[in-house]
Amino acid sequence: MPAQKEIDITEIAEKSLLEVLGLQDLPQEKRSPIIANMVKIIQTRVTARIFDELDDNGLKQFSDSDTNPKKTRAFLESKGIDLDKITSDEVVNFKAELLSLLGYNVK
Repeated sequence: MPAQKEIDITEIAEKSLLEVLGLQDLPQEKRSPIIANMVKIIQTRVTARIFDELDDNGLKQFSDSDTNPKKTRAFLESKGIDLDKITSDEVVNFKAELLSLLGYNVK
């Protein structure tokens, strides 16, 4: 069995998803649906993390809340939820999972 290629988690965090996957040179019409699907997956993961951090009352408030991004962010901050950190974590985790599926040893 061939040795796995290694990649550092810091390198993953610093590169775009397309760079990490080596897809930056794909034509735009092929990149767009890939990017849209990746964004959808990451948004779902971020939402799941938010739901995990809210109690039942917080979930009700969140589901009843305005869809205004500034109000949503303020609500999450009032509950001690750092949306930027969660999003960043989920992006890095997603990149690492994809690379692992491609045979990389993420360290």
